[in-house]
Amino acid sequence: MRLFTSYFDSPLVSGGKRRDTAFVSVAGRSPDWIELKCRKLAPKRAWWDDWHSRFEGRLSSDESKAWYAAKYRETVLAAVTQREIVGELEAFGRPDVFLLCWEKPGEFCHRQLIAEWLNEAGFRCEEATA
Repeated sequence: MRLFTSYFDSPLVSGGKRRDTAFVSVAGRSPDWIELKCRKLAPKRAWWDDWHSRFEGRLSSDESKAWYAAKYRETVLAAVTQREIVGELEAFGRPDVFLLCWEKPGEFCHRQLIAEWLNEAGFRCEEATA
């Protein structure tokens, strides 16, 4: 199985129409066409709202990114193992798995943290590019 990250509106994703690929939302909310979700990797609403109110207008600042990353790691990634998540993704039975959220490439988001976390455990995961 090959692991990728991308965003819902990516041309590579094209509305989830590739049969050989599992398109999996790791976001708190998803477009209607998304059928597969990994809620264990979604940010937690309570601190996500707090993050937005604290850093409104400067969500891409270093302070904002550090705060978000720390909260994500302690509330989401610390609650699961990489092996557990990979096992759930393998159960979809597709050779390619795309972990999707809303932010476009180059914008800070939790899928970058997910990819780093998976890579640390030896599960190769990279951003899909056209």
